[in-house]
Amino acid sequence: MHHLKGQHVLILGLGASGLAMVKWCLTLGASVSVADTRAEPPNLEILKRDCPQAQFIGGPFTAELLHQKAKNSTHSENENIRAVFKSPGLSPVEVEPVWRAAKEMGLWVGTELSLFAKAMAELKEEMGYEPNVLCVTGTNGKTTVTSLAAQMLSRGGLRTVVAGNIGPTLLDTLAERLNEIRDIPEDEDEQEDLVPEGAGIEVLKDKEQLNEHEHENANEQSSPKVTAKEAHVSEGENAHSETNTDEAHLEVSCAGEHTQPQAQDSELSANEVTEITEITKITEEGEETEEAASVGLVIQELNPHHKKFKSKRSALPQVWVLELSSFQLNDCDNFDPTAAVVLNITEDHLDWHGDMASYIHAKSKIFGNHTHQILCRDDPVVLSLRSEQLDAKALKKAKAEAQQNEQEWFDREVITYGSDLPTEPGHYGLETVNAMTWLVKAVDPNDDEGEVKSRRKKTPVQVDELIMHRLMPADALRIRGAHNALNALAALALCSTSKATSQGHGPMLYALREYRGEPHRVEPVMRINEVEYFDDSKGTNVGATTAAIKGLGAEFSLIVILGGEGKGQDFTPLADPLSKHAKLVILLGRDAPIIKEAIHSAGVEIINATSMNEAVQLAHQHAHSGDAVLMSPACASFDMFNNYEHRAEVFINAVRDLSLEEGLV
Repeated sequence: MHHLKGQHVLILGLGASGLAMVKWCLTLGASVSVADTRAEPPNLEILKRDCPQAQFIGGPFTAELLHQKAKNSTHSENENIRAVFKSPGLSPVEVEPVWRAAKEMGLWVGTELSLFAKAMAELKEEMGYEPNVLCVTGTNGKTTVTSLAAQMLSRGGLRTVVAGNIGPTLLDTLAERLNEIRDIPEDEDEQEDLVPEGAGIEVLKDKEQLNEHEHENANEQSSPKVTAKEAHVSEGENAHSETNTDEAHLEVSCAGEHTQPQAQDSELSANEVTEITEITKITEEGEETEEAASVGLVIQELNPHHKKFKSKRSALPQVWVLELSSFQLNDCDNFDPTAAVVLNITEDHLDWHGDMASYIHAKSKIFGNHTHQILCRDDPVVLSLRSEQLDAKALKKAKAEAQQNEQEWFDREVITYGSDLPTEPGHYGLETVNAMTWLVKAVDPNDDEGEVKSRRKKTPVQVDELIMHRLMPADALRIRGAHNALNALAALALCSTSKATSQGHGPMLYALREYRGEPHRVEPVMRINEVEYFDDSKGTNVGATTAAIKGLGAEFSLIVILGGEGKGQDFTPLADPLSKHAKLVILLGRDAPIIKEAIHSAGVEIINATSMNEAVQLAHQHAHSGDAVLMSPACASFDMFNNYEHRAEVFINAVRDLSLEEGLV
């Protein structure tokens, strides 16, 4: 990976992602300047300690940043900035002056995801590393589905790594994995195959002999014949398979005339012959030079899938599961993962994106030209992203771009899931039989999997000639709520695009059964006097809180604690689920008056609290046996707390204090 070597790049923002980009670009040999609007950003000390060669600039983001010169540069032509990468948390409005100027100058502009995508493409080219990259986005449920999928894939026997919005950063994770394989030796027996036993290597001692060789002076210097057999892996072959037997063969002849290559061989050009021969020069003492040691790299470039790199590939992850936010996706245009799921799209971060259309467009960027789509049938906005429903002009443009980039175009696979019965083979849904709800997959009766019988019946259950393959009861999930049944289906559908299902669904279903959920996501805290308390502090938007209310409302009569920094959301969608499932709403935080006005039509009693402790006390006073208290604010936390984790901590401590008062602990 040398695309940034000797280049001067500008990083905007010194958060976790910005720091990861600085380290990555320095590793690739770039000169780095990093700018932040804050004079003392949190990671500045780490930057000075770990990356002293990077140049920090504090102050407003203006086009003048593009005229910074590289720190300690010895080559004047490399002083100018050639690329600009921004941290995902920076909004388009914040970076607009720099971003617009950089595009006008024709610079490479992108994000951490852009750098990750470029790195994966180069690893595929250089060493045949081509893992499955499975991605998750959506307004709500991203972390749950990402964690679920990773756990299921690991249980299915695949080396799996998680990164992205869930943490750690994409580039830190990739750098760590590459460092782990750095010292793995290449298989010696496979290296020996590069040059057949008994073949000699022409000794070319100086430029004069090289020139003679290049002009095929047979009397003075014999011309080696170099052919590459099977230099390219057949299309569609699984590049990361450990059983791949395709390899390049290097034949070197040191005497006589050139012979015609066999029909299946592709003869190398004279320049390529000279390059390989020059690299394999040997000193007069017979010791291999430093240049000679790199001959394998040249041969590898002829066929990146050579089994010589099998040991390194086998130590790298087979599957990457990435949680991606709209911030990360917004400015990346070169991403083409194996498969991706969009869980749901409801109003969120409109203060960042500007409007709903921009937010939806950012989410849609998770689908590249070849990405298999996993879509939720319950969300009409998500279903509108289905590839065959794209605007005809957009589809034509995408196909043209694929052709221009010499990429094969094919109609992507689409898998849907939802709370209803699936109507297409390979799709997922829910089926209720005798008051028991099952996670099911629709199977074509003509396929082998169509012979799978229902666990409860000896004959297949058919809907429109499809067999409903019952996977597991929804009640067997440890994560509570109807919305988590959908999250489980999303993870199953996403994992079905990998090799994890080659052994059947069994191992993945076991992992699904054992998954206990993520912190602060409808997480049970404690039961006090037959009243359960749930922490959903991660419910920072209307969609998340709506899902939590509907999910728990099927089991409990709810007292809901709402409020905080509203982020400009429309809170009226909360009215309907509250009217059906809540007996009381307790409001706190800056935007409590706005929420009260929006949910007034729900007809639910509303009271106000000045603190989280008071809210918990009020909930306790109004709760009865069989009720549940749900803290799911539908808002950001920054008006009263450091972050959503801090808000959860205060809530949990208040519940524990209440249990002490009741003498339960």
